Amino acid sequence: MSQHILIIEDDSRLAAMVAQYLQQSGYTVSCAGDGASGLSQVSAPAPGQ
Repeated sequence: MSQHILIIEDDSRLAAMVAQYLQQSGYTVSCAGDGASGLSQVSAPAPGQ
């Protein structure tokens, strides 16, 4: 199982570029466009739990 990284970035092009780089390095990546969305994702239960 790979490590999961959450990118919180309001510039969608920058977030996509960083996400692509991390995915190519073997990480699972999620993106959020702002802090509130990021906190919602962190607070949500992980899939399968």
